[in-house]
Amino acid sequence: MKHLIIGAGPAGLQMASFLEDHLILEKGSSVCSFFRYFPRQRGFISINKGKDLRFDWNSFLGDTKSFRDYSEELYPSADDYLRYAEDFVSRKNLNIRFNYEVKSIEKLSDGTFSINGGEYTAEKVFFGIGLKPREPTINVHPSITAYTYANMPLDKEVYRDKTVIIMGTGNAALETADYIAPVTKFTTLNGRDINAWYTHYPGHARSKNFTSVDSFFLKAGSFNVYATSGDRFTDSIEYKLVKEHLETATSDILRKVDIVIFCIGFCFDPTLVNNLVDLCPNSGFPLLTDSFESTKTPGLFFIGAASQAKDYK
Repeated sequence: MKHLIIGAGPAGLQMASFLEDHLILEKGSSVCSFFRYFPRQRGFISINKGKDLRFDWNSFLGDTKSFRDYSEELYPSADDYLRYAEDFVSRKNLNIRFNYEVKSIEKLSDGTFSINGGEYTAEKVFFGIGLKPREPTINVHPSITAYTYANMPLDKEVYRDKTVIIMGTGNAALETADYIAPVTKFTTLNGRDINAWYTHYPGHARSKNFTSVDSFFLKAGSFNVYATSGDRFTDSIEYKLVKEHLETATSDILRKVDIVIFCIGFCFDPTLVNNLVDLCPNSGFPLLTDSFESTKTPGLFFIGAASQAKDYK
């Protein structure tokens, strides 16, 4: 095999469409498995405006169809995108093996790569596995119900008339706050005040998800606690106060908390490539050349979310 692609997400599908001799290995039973679960409330923050690629953030390159043919929503639904990706696979006749988990990647002495102890070999490997949710580092008191963005129930009755603290002020946190705010008694977001229109990084907080922020100014049971010190939110006095309350369920400052939801972002999982890459100390992503090739292992390329080391935030 000349080109082996790991992961049938958007990056894997796009890469495969440019390569004649290729195979995609996918752990799940269908393409774009990440987007079958995330975003939890199903709304994208990627722009879908016309068929000019400057404003079309979702369509595949070289496709006869545009994502605009599937949805005209400016911020479309993940479910529409799944239909588009599935059709793209059929239009391009991409070669995918589903339900196959890659457990090891090894660079052999002849310069080729071995997958799972020789079950597959390839001249070049394209790593297209996306990111994983970060794990909370706060030990929440048993009297407080704790969820993460990944496992939070979508049944709004769970949050009805409850006081909910959301750890995080990124898009996942804002999206979650917008979703539950109509039924909660109080909703409080905790994090840094970093907005995309200041940083020009599209992953930072976007105004599409600012309904709950607006209700804060209307005094409608929504609150935002922004860090006033430290380079990170976890360095701030505000974080230390809420951490103490969540771990002890006692505070002279905070009201009683019923539920905490950790929406603290996603990170790269280096497990499969630990010995094949050096990691950027600031972002945790693999260090890459200008061709998105591992600086440590020639022939190993990174595509999609895992390729962010050069332009992360």
